[in-house]
Amino acid sequence: MRLSVDRYVLSEETFYKLSDLVNKFMGIKMPIAKRALLEARLQKLIRGNDLGSFENYLDFISRKNHRDPDIVNFCNAVATNKTDFFRENAHFDFMTKTALPEIRDSGCRMIRVWSAASSTGEEPYTLAMVLAEFCEKNSGMDFSVLGTDISTKVLTKAKAGVYSREDVDGIPPDLMRKYLHSRSGGDFEIKDVLKRRMRWGRFNLMTRNYNVPGPFEIIFCRNVLIYFNRDNQALIYGKLLGQLVPDGYLFLGHSESMAGMSSRKQAVAPAVFRIS
Repeated sequence: MRLSVDRYVLSEETFYKLSDLVNKFMGIKMPIAKRALLEARLQKLIRGNDLGSFENYLDFISRKNHRDPDIVNFCNAVATNKTDFFRENAHFDFMTKTALPEIRDSGCRMIRVWSAASSTGEEPYTLAMVLAEFCEKNSGMDFSVLGTDISTKVLTKAKAGVYSREDVDGIPPDLMRKYLHSRSGGDFEIKDVLKRRMRWGRFNLMTRNYNVPGPFEIIFCRNVLIYFNRDNQALIYGKLLGQLVPDGYLFLGHSESMAGMSSRKQAVAPAVFRIS
């Protein structure tokens, strides 16, 4: 006998109140067109807390503060985590040909990089491969990569560093052989030569103080700020720039812009900025 599963209905009024909480805790704008998406993603949390309706869940979650585990679960459910290895590959070419040589020539020997919306780890591990290749060719150079995300769920996957055959399709074959090993079942795992240079942590870009172990020579914050309103974008951009060393590089997604938001930055390539 097949048991039916209750499906709760999200009213327009309750959607707007929940979307206000999404904006409060995550800084993300969620238009009414996303109602079905939010409805689907919160069903499990309503059932898990035995709340019976979106209205009860709204009352429940509204009484929590940003450090509460239920808010962490709320953010995990809402967050969108689409990423790939070597996504927007022109940025990694720019790093290899321009940014990293200039950082080396400045006298820096430890290159610190922050992937500020690291999702399931494809971006920070891509950065680690690019940095490892560069440091191998430049004696005395080393690097570290910090990966942060608001979602603890994706960070767990990132730390494990295990990916399917489909996930790793974007990695060049020579780097595949060098930095990943195959596992039983057809999956691939990042090798320890990269893992030991990685640090991971939960981080909310909307937090007041950016207490991260910087400053950094390079920050990647790509394809996440398009979900924020312009005021929050400006606040976050300013805080990110504050975590860079002089002449450090900030990489954004190609659909994102800092136009009119800071006098401290100079565009040096598409969606790449250097602070002055």
